[in-house]
Amino acid sequence: MQLFDFRCTRCNHVFEDWDTSEPATKPPCPECSTPDATRLISKLRLDYVGMGANGRATSDAFTTGIDKWAKRRRDKLKIENRNLERHGTVD
Repeated sequence: MQLFDFRCTRCNHVFEDWDTSEPATKPPCPECSTPDATRLISKLRLDYVGMGANGRATSDAFTTGIDKWAKRRRDKLKIENRNLERHGTVD
């Protein structure tokens, strides 16, 4: 079963309820108790992964474009510094 958003057709109250995937079963509105509600299309909900001490997501699947850019920049600087030490030039 999944948690879905519903809107009451009588009072327009929006609420969450577990959907049993049975078309005949509609959850009652918690405000007016009307048994007729429409399931809404809602945003994708992701579980909280957590943040590391450095402020980045702890899972690679949840890294942002900025995190990826910063990692590439750090890697490039490491290579440039290594080349500078070895050859006296960054190229």
